[in-house]
Amino acid sequence: MAQTTLRDYLQSTEDAIGSGRIDEAFTHCEHMLTHFPESLEAQRLLGEVYLAQGQLADAQQTFDWVLTNDPENVIAYCDRALISERMADYETALDCYQQAYELSRGNGQIRQEFNILSAKIGQQGFIFSRAGLARLYMRGDLLPQAIQEWEAVLAVNPD
Repeated sequence: MAQTTLRDYLQSTEDAIGSGRIDEAFTHCEHMLTHFPESLEAQRLLGEVYLAQGQLADAQQTFDWVLTNDPENVIAYCDRALISERMADYETALDCYQQAYELSRGNGQIRQEFNILSAKIGQQGFIFSRAGLARLYMRGDLLPQAIQEWEAVLAVNPD
């Protein structure tokens, strides 16, 4: 029997989701999680399967678990935003899109989704959060400005 790497199996699962073979993808996720129960990518793909099946509560719970364990997972934030939008929880959807955009290093499609949703519900367009500004300053090697923003974040949210 041929051996398959986890990376290849994850890719074939993602391909199955992309081509609408949801039952096959679900079987792949179950198999991976049996052997690698802490695999964040396998969990994220399971969330995408649940989302494709319309099981929004299960998808939400799965993406929340992924984000708890990987709070910088851009794809999980985007998927979480989709779920929130479908559930008419627009504030959470906007928060998730904002997190995804700030972590993505400027993905224009995510920002566009944010702006479309914010216009739909009558809110202002995208502006960076203090944490987002701090990350942006860090990437640009503007460390004094980054420190100032992080200190402001900590002053408001010391935990």
